Amino acid sequence: MKKIFFAVAIFVVALAATGCTKLLLSEPRGEDASQAQVESNVDALDVSLKGLYSIMYIGSDLSDREFSNEDRRFIEGQKFIDLVSDMLASDVACPQASFNWLANRTYMDEYLSNGRFNNWLWKYEYNNIRNANSLIARCNLILDNKNSIPSLKEHAQLVKAQAVIMRAHFYSNLFNFYVKPGDTSGNFGIIYHDETDMNVEKGLTPYNEVVDRVIASTTEAIGQIGDLKNPSKVGLDANIAKMILAYIHLNRGRFFDETKKTESCTEALRLAKEVIAATKATNPILPYEAVLTNGFNNVGSSNWMWGVDVTPEKSYSLYCFFSFVDIYTLSYASYGEYAAIDKDLYGKIDEMLDAKDRRKEWWTQEVKAGGMNFYYLPNNKFFDKNRIFRGNRNWDTDYVFMRSEEAYLIAAEAAYALGNEAEARTYLKELVAQRSPDNVNAIDALTGDKLKDYIAANWRIEMWLEGKTFMALKRFKWETTRASNHFYWKGRKLDANSQYFYFEIPLREKSYNPYL
Repeated sequence: MKKIFFAVAIFVVALAATGCTKLLLSEPRGEDASQAQVESNVDALDVSLKGLYSIMYIGSDLSDREFSNEDRRFIEGQKFIDLVSDMLASDVACPQASFNWLANRTYMDEYLSNGRFNNWLWKYEYNNIRNANSLIARCNLILDNKNSIPSLKEHAQLVKAQAVIMRAHFYSNLFNFYVKPGDTSGNFGIIYHDETDMNVEKGLTPYNEVVDRVIASTTEAIGQIGDLKNPSKVGLDANIAKMILAYIHLNRGRFFDETKKTESCTEALRLAKEVIAATKATNPILPYEAVLTNGFNNVGSSNWMWGVDVTPEKSYSLYCFFSFVDIYTLSYASYGEYAAIDKDLYGKIDEMLDAKDRRKEWWTQEVKAGGMNFYYLPNNKFFDKNRIFRGNRNWDTDYVFMRSEEAYLIAAEAAYALGNEAEARTYLKELVAQRSPDNVNAIDALTGDKLKDYIAANWRIEMWLEGKTFMALKRFKWETTRASNHFYWKGRKLDANSQYFYFEIPLREKSYNPYL
């Protein structure tokens, strides 16, 4: 494996591990560390931690010629994963192939061992895991050294806890793409590395062994970060960490290992309820009156829990997420290659939700702009605030990674899975009160499969193109047929067992790893 992902410039750790830093904080003659040394170590840990957060939106290192120079769209990190995964689930269509940058992601061949996104994703996430493990190991040096002063140990423990939680997030992405329940072919699966074996080549690790370790270490880390604040929203706090863990539990109990349904869904529900209680005042659900005006473009949005303030200096211009969704940005979308809602899904929103649900207005059946026609465009969900055709040339619209509405959806789904239908309806009603207030009371009549389908519909519509549909499809096991507005594979039928949703171990990994 190390020939694959170790080859990437480990820029985060390398930056913080330069020669002037003494991690052990002990002089050769046993003297106490100076204040300057303490500050140097704190700064070094913080730089590395910020690097872990930055790769959420930087993606590939720009020096990685294998992907960045040839296909710069691979440098968008988590938002690129969100985009591609939901396009695979096919609730997102690409109607035209003007440039084939977005359209090629809908060809449904990414799962193959030689798929470009497949190979990028594997390398990207294992590079992230290695960076997290390196930072954890460096924190352990401080924590295990009896000469380290208490204030530095306390800081190292806090940094380590955040690195552990970020590592869980990276593993969660790998679970979602590479784990195929019940498969014994050796073509699917992941390899577990922690801070103790970063340089060891290994074979596949059973999913349950990995997820048990991830859950245990993340649960411990959540207790260690306490009331850590995250005013910029780019870092972590306990609520974000609990949501990461809630997703891992929900996906395990509802899909990867359904023998764990009761245990895992109970934990997912507990965590989601804790987040709801903690964020109801600080991160309220996006209110009804802002549903069509928010634009999902500002990290200052009160419902955003985790995101990044994109500045022109941070932006990758035409290669950014908004370039594929927003015609009010100078973008590929504005020149005809854009992400649209699946036409048939749009046509069923009234039936799936209700005719007054405001979320249907996130999309417009036909938009005329710049002498062009755009169909089923999300022009009222993702848009630059000035709404001038090709107006934003700074590419500085912000990115959301997590928002408070997700906690209500997790709670509703987990409660339903546990047979607590009344509780599931309660959490749905809190969300729908801000989406279709006239329909809230109708939710009381939903039971059984109708309630399940309504929860699934809320995932599909509320979280459209935010990276959550891919796993929701697997958990709810719905079937779908690609509508006529997909450029590739119109009419293709898909379900949770479709081969396209399970990524083969990348060819490069198989070629270099002697244990595969």
